[in-house]
Amino acid sequence: MCRAVAWAGSGVPVQVNIPFREPLTPLPDRSWSDDLWGRPDGRPWTTLPEQEIVTRSRAEVDLPARTLVVMGSGDPQRARAVAEVAAKAGWPVIAEPTAMAAAAQTGAGVLRCGVLLLAGGELPAGVRYVPTPLRPDAVLLVGRPTVSPDVGAVVGGDVPVFSVDAVPEWSDPAHTVSRVEEWLDVEDVPCAEEPDPKWLAVWQRADAAAAAVLDKELDAETALTGLRAARDLVAALPPQAVLFLGASNSIRDVYMAAAAREDIAVYANRGTAGIDGNVSTAMGLALALNTPEGARFPCYALIGDLTFVHDSNGLFLGPDERRPNLTLVVLNDRGGGNFSLLPEGAPEYKQGFERVFAAAHDTDLVGLCAAHHVAHTAIESAEQLHAVLRGPAPVGLRVAEVRTNRAALRGQHMRLHKALNSALAGILNAALAY
Repeated sequence: MCRAVAWAGSGVPVQVNIPFREPLTPLPDRSWSDDLWGRPDGRPWTTLPEQEIVTRSRAEVDLPARTLVVMGSGDPQRARAVAEVAAKAGWPVIAEPTAMAAAAQTGAGVLRCGVLLLAGGELPAGVRYVPTPLRPDAVLLVGRPTVSPDVGAVVGGDVPVFSVDAVPEWSDPAHTVSRVEEWLDVEDVPCAEEPDPKWLAVWQRADAAAAAVLDKELDAETALTGLRAARDLVAALPPQAVLFLGASNSIRDVYMAAAAREDIAVYANRGTAGIDGNVSTAMGLALALNTPEGARFPCYALIGDLTFVHDSNGLFLGPDERRPNLTLVVLNDRGGGNFSLLPEGAPEYKQGFERVFAAAHDTDLVGLCAAHHVAHTAIESAEQLHAVLRGPAPVGLRVAEVRTNRAALRGQHMRLHKALNSALAGILNAALAY
């Protein structure tokens, strides 16, 4: 509603659509779950800059030393400017894949496993919490975080959430933002409290412990999984590579498992949702960045099997059309593996899960590629994946199909979070005593 009012204030006709809120599965408690009291003292739910909309206006918000930054998709210049503030203020930064390069280029404290620490040891759809030593005094959202958990709910409703994003198009799907700024850079550092060296340090210690647990778990796997493939793919890409990430588990796996790199460019359409046109987007990106007379950027895409099949007609090119130099890495678990991690994937919903949610299929990707005269390689192991990625830069269009087991996905994530909780217990207890 605040966004609708902001649009209406600029003279634009506004239509308000009201969606259903999660969870979408039945609950035994039918009482109203949300607090309807609003902000204290009757203040507006979200406040905006008073002046006319002017890009790079000075921020009008006080930011405490224990601020946590979460970066999503959007203007890379805006993300880079905020990351420079974070570097000077000593704030930890959790950057979604599309923002990780901009954040890493500034020397900010970008966390590899920040989203795992926010998850609090539960599956992505489980009850989340942030352990006390990691609990911020404020959260700063930058751009449009689409694959991060509801940060406002994770840290607690009494922690203010601020946004740095375009007005009136700022992103606030969880309706927690209390203040929106269009710009924040190093000239706004005076609005931040003096850095607290313990704040960034405890996040970095927890992040290092989480990364060690993650790598140990992934390296011990006998079969290639989505998380392992995502981690290894990002690490193996050549400098100046371009990576397009498909919706759902593809971008989530990179977010959870891959280390940030400042020397590659990452693109995505809508983050968590929307499998329409992902193949076409990746091909168009490769064509646009590699013109016959222009520069050369090695181009790759990581997408799921349903995303690939849904837009397989994107492989169709006329006989005289230019072919993109693109490697499409397709994680094929024969269905919608992301639903295995949601409430719908719990054992009590097993009876109708495969048909209703998993969208199981037995499409032959080898035959599909052959029909479009596209080269296909079957990937069964990490070694085979490394051979494809560390070989010569892609020439022409090719598909590398990584075959994974969807049935093991939920158990893998549960083991990972259990091991993570165990490893973090000592670090967080020491931080409480410190």
